[in-house]
Amino acid sequence: MQQKPESKKNKPKAHTEPVPAEITPPEPTSIDFADINISKRHEDVFEWRRPDEIQSVRWTAGAYQFSCANGIALRVHILTSHIIRFRYSVDGTWERDFSYAIDPAFQPEKITATLSESAHEYTLTTENLQVVIAKAGMKVRIFDAEDQLIHEDAQGYSARRTIMQGWNHVGLSKTCQRKTLFYGFGDKTSPGANLHGRTFENWCTDSFGFGDKTDPLYRAIPFFYVVQNGLAHGVFLDNTFRTRADFDSKDAGEMTFSADGGELNYYFIQGPRLLDVAVQYHKLTGTHELPPMWALGYHQCRWSYFPESNVKMIAETFRRLNIPCDALYLDIDYMDRYQCFTWNHRYFPQPARMIEDLKKMDFHTVVMIDPGLKENNEYHFYKEGLEKGYFVKTADGAVAKGPVWPGFCAFPDFTNPEVRDWWGECYRELYNDMGVSGFWNDMNEPAVFYVNNKTLPDNVMHHYDGAPCSHRKAHNVYGQQMTRASYEGFQKLQPEKRPFLLARATYSGGQRFSAMWTGDNFSNWEHLQLANIQCQRLAISGFSFCGTDIGGFAGEPDGELYTRWLQLSVFHPLMRTHSMGNHSAGDAIELNEAEDTDKNEAPVPPQDGQEPWSYGEKWTQIARTAIELRYCLLPLIYTAFYHLKTKGIPILRHVAFEDEKDQKLWDQDRDFMFGQHVLVSPVVAAKVQRQMVYLPQGNWYYFWTGQQQSGEVFVNITLDQIPFFVREGAVFVTFPVRQHTAAPVEEITLYCYYKNGKESTEWYEDEGEGYGYDSERYLLHRFETEGDGMKYTLNWVKNGGWSPISRKIKIYLIGFPTFAKHCTVDGIDMPIKEIRLRDKSLYTITTDSDFNTIQWQE
Repeated sequence: MQQKPESKKNKPKAHTEPVPAEITPPEPTSIDFADINISKRHEDVFEWRRPDEIQSVRWTAGAYQFSCANGIALRVHILTSHIIRFRYSVDGTWERDFSYAIDPAFQPEKITATLSESAHEYTLTTENLQVVIAKAGMKVRIFDAEDQLIHEDAQGYSARRTIMQGWNHVGLSKTCQRKTLFYGFGDKTSPGANLHGRTFENWCTDSFGFGDKTDPLYRAIPFFYVVQNGLAHGVFLDNTFRTRADFDSKDAGEMTFSADGGELNYYFIQGPRLLDVAVQYHKLTGTHELPPMWALGYHQCRWSYFPESNVKMIAETFRRLNIPCDALYLDIDYMDRYQCFTWNHRYFPQPARMIEDLKKMDFHTVVMIDPGLKENNEYHFYKEGLEKGYFVKTADGAVAKGPVWPGFCAFPDFTNPEVRDWWGECYRELYNDMGVSGFWNDMNEPAVFYVNNKTLPDNVMHHYDGAPCSHRKAHNVYGQQMTRASYEGFQKLQPEKRPFLLARATYSGGQRFSAMWTGDNFSNWEHLQLANIQCQRLAISGFSFCGTDIGGFAGEPDGELYTRWLQLSVFHPLMRTHSMGNHSAGDAIELNEAEDTDKNEAPVPPQDGQEPWSYGEKWTQIARTAIELRYCLLPLIYTAFYHLKTKGIPILRHVAFEDEKDQKLWDQDRDFMFGQHVLVSPVVAAKVQRQMVYLPQGNWYYFWTGQQQSGEVFVNITLDQIPFFVREGAVFVTFPVRQHTAAPVEEITLYCYYKNGKESTEWYEDEGEGYGYDSERYLLHRFETEGDGMKYTLNWVKNGGWSPISRKIKIYLIGFPTFAKHCTVDGIDMPIKEIRLRDKSLYTITTDSDFNTIQWQE
């Protein structure tokens, strides 16, 4: 039975001003080693320290600070009505208050809070929450306004230090139950949506060929959701050292999270719904901007397309076969000896002309840029970085170098703002002069070949925006700060253009700078399943703009596997095929030890790629159909990005986010929500003919048949369809098939799904490029529907100042329970066409212009 906070009699009046200090912290004194736990392990003495008795409370630095007799202190920052920050210091001194994760646009709210004291605890009370802190041991409990326990310390805070490493562990343990649910924590590959019973760590790692037990992976995202007793909350541990979480792996009713250094600094985010937590987390750490529309089309990539004739052949084949595509990627072989910001002129003698020729065919060009710059005194970017001191160095001052694709490389210190500015300018020729549309930051963990830890040594030093530190602290933000440098550079070079950047490694908050893909996967059904769960987890962890290497990076998929992967990726915000072609894992590096080696003499790659037409005519047609569906669904996808940006709603979500109290949804990892009203049930196994789907509360329509269904249903599986459902009452907007996103939209289709009651749907559109939407050059459509059994009404409300070209509008009414005899458009009778669908009819009308109200009735 949960313990409620003690009575808060004689509490002071509510206030928003600082609380005067009644007791000042004691002066620092020498440590009494008799009172602390000191042990010897592996020839290194270490000490564990835990809070003892709270001796003082005061208001300082915008927080309530609770200080213990042994020096441990806790600051509680009430940031908003739903977000509270807890910051621990092991000795009462505080690091600089600085974060790469928190969105600079985040602003704390002015919250009324009261502090009260009883015999055994202190209580901070706001309108929504009560934070109870025990005087003995400084353990924390959090209750909601109805006295329901949400969040509780088990063992509480602890810290460990050694002579050799200093404070190398800070952690917290929290209570949980057997039915406590845990979600998020980045793109972990563990099967099942619920993370309960597992342990994970965050340390950005080059994880080629990862599996369902591989950990850590490429990204460090120490944010997770907790659902206990039907109430959801979130925990974000903002610490850039290696971090860990144990979600009750020992079944002891206890979960822990910790870091290998620094302060224990975490944010409690109140729900009570999972979706509420997601919205608040995005408010705290930011979202991706609206991408350029072309970035949401289909992308084709391979290691590697060269020479120029091959690239043009790929482009021409897409257009000849009428398979939609918006972007082609160039992997490292476009470079001169793998040196970033250069061209291999043997393969690409006139790259600007080639890029222009591709643009005339409505293809955008995306090229790879890695962080490592080749050790070569004749190479401009290495020479300049060396002269200006822009590379990371070891503790004794030597430039740190490690082998990657070009051989030994130096690595820019992206935690230095001056280096970030320089790096952004390095893109000028490619971006402004050559016309490259987007970029792809790979290997940015940073990856280093041939060493066990796969990255730079711990003794490498970083600027860290004015607070120098070792690689232990900076490693997890290295990739994020590389993408920041790139993204901000693009903004300066072409401020009128929306940047497109794809990256592999990042840290929480990195969603503000780049899209993500899940890394070097394999061509097998297990990895298709991993692709599905990883993108769901990435999206709810802040990184909605995500995708995977369709078909698998390594290996050779057959037509069925490639098709099912392509169909799944229709509903991934990033839709990109990528493969390593005929390369093997052993080809992963060819060092340029000898400077006279001419890499321009490398052979032209064979033409066995992973293109939509690679598996014969049968599969080519099915692949074309899947990609065409992607282009039809662009209104849905673009609107989901609008809701991400303006409301903080993840584009992909576990189905448990629809109803966290429904136990049948808790561990589902195959099916997922997309946007406002769509549930996707991808086929992730071979030769599936029938698939059971459990639908969340309410009625849903199976898109391919128009049948209304609820609860457990079975759908028949065909090779050319991915199963998905639309919520009753929704208006589902589609575009016609186009070969690229630049083609004009001359007709839109509205699928209206009947509901006995009210529902609303939004559809957002703008120019798809630039920032005209800041000047109201956009249209936000709101469809409001209502059905009562005998009548169905559709109201169309528009806001914004953008005027697209005139378009025909085709409307389908699906699921009307009786025979529809009459239809009026803004009061004018309109002829209806009836289409029979099994036991129901589908009704359709076409208009030449927008309308305000359509009404069907029997």
